[in-house]
Amino acid sequence: TDKTIFKYLRHEDTFYDRKSGWLCFGNKKIEVIDDVIEIMENVCVVLRDEELISVWVKVGENLEIA
Repeated sequence: TDKTIFKYLRHEDTFYDRKSGWLCFGNKKIEVIDDVIEIMENVCVVLRDEELISVWVKVGENLEIA
């Protein structure tokens, strides 16, 4: 279909930036010590001390996220 469903454990672990179109699963705050790695187009993972702290997916601007 033309829709994608992302499952998550808790609502507070997600963040959607309407302006940029990025959806974050995990910790939205990125520190200077973090490594941001683009694993595929429009999908990035953030590692801190070799541990996954968040996944960012560009889903599009101004979407209604429920």
